[in-house]
Amino acid sequence: MAWAARAWARSTFSRESFISSLKSLLWVAPLTVLIWVYAEREQVVTLKGVAVSLEMRSNEAGRVVRVLSPTGGTLSVELEGPQAELEQAKDYLESTKFPVQVDQNLSPGEEHSIPIFPQLNRLPRIKAKGVTITGGVPADVTVVIDPIKEWELEVRARPDDKKTLSGPPVFSPPKVRLTGPQSVVERAMAQAASQGQSLVAYANLDPFKQQLAAPGKHVFSSVAVVPSIRMDDPNITFSPATVSADLDVTDKAEKTVTLSYVRVLAAYPPDVQKADQLKPVYESTIPNVTVSGSDQQIELLQDQKFIPAAIFEVRYDDVENPAPAPLMFQLPPGVHVSEQDAQRKITYTFKPRGSEPQ
Repeated sequence: MAWAARAWARSTFSRESFISSLKSLLWVAPLTVLIWVYAEREQVVTLKGVAVSLEMRSNEAGRVVRVLSPTGGTLSVELEGPQAELEQAKDYLESTKFPVQVDQNLSPGEEHSIPIFPQLNRLPRIKAKGVTITGGVPADVTVVIDPIKEWELEVRARPDDKKTLSGPPVFSPPKVRLTGPQSVVERAMAQAASQGQSLVAYANLDPFKQQLAAPGKHVFSSVAVVPSIRMDDPNITFSPATVSADLDVTDKAEKTVTLSYVRVLAAYPPDVQKADQLKPVYESTIPNVTVSGSDQQIELLQDQKFIPAAIFEVRYDDVENPAPAPLMFQLPPGVHVSEQDAQRKITYTFKPRGSEPQ
């Protein structure tokens, strides 16, 4: 047995056998490592929280597609695929804004849910990498079709610009056409109404401040117009985009006085049956109203040659709980109230007409 063991050892661990084994190891070991690396790279794994930005498009003119959900048009998706390809797919999805075509037959003014993952999985660069979008938040994109409409707005000077003028500015044309998404413009109109105003087009006189510093007549031929309520939407346009302005800058500093009181008047909506049945009850005057204007116009108020008034609109939407109404001041041309007084409101209630004591 000892002899047999020595013979086996001599044949097994001979110089030729050792060299042969070493040669085999030199190509088998790298191949094994490559197989391990390949298997690791091709292993199917999941990657969550990949941000995808969408850009909704419609082939039909006269409307825009607005994304309601997800906020900002960005959703978070989950990817599944070979580990080696996932990072490249993630970088591609997070660095590109993907256009999504919206069916032109979808009705305007309504919300619609659009499955988004099938469209993303059809992207050539995603399919080529063997990556699949398996889920995300939200699963569908909710959009609303917003029709493009037109409105006619009056052109006015900003309140701060009017303070430097001795008379009403003259714009040509006096009105411009506003074109934009219906919901955006109607929201701006509602905001203006809540402030006791109407949506108008302001003449942007900022580029002409240096010329307007000098008193006297000024005529500008290309004054851009902007909405009185800011609307951050690329689809908002004006036609014409500029107007001419004829301005008269006062050469006197404004005079400021405080009126001890101003009478309050109610304006009734036309053709409202309740107006014949219910009478608003409110304070007949408001005290301490600060006004500013030229000496000549202020003298009209102080000499009572012009009787100022604060007017509010009576609304019959909720006669049990009427909302405080903003006041609109009736003053001589070029005279304005202070910013604080411009925010004043009046509270009123209702009582049946004819209930006054005889």
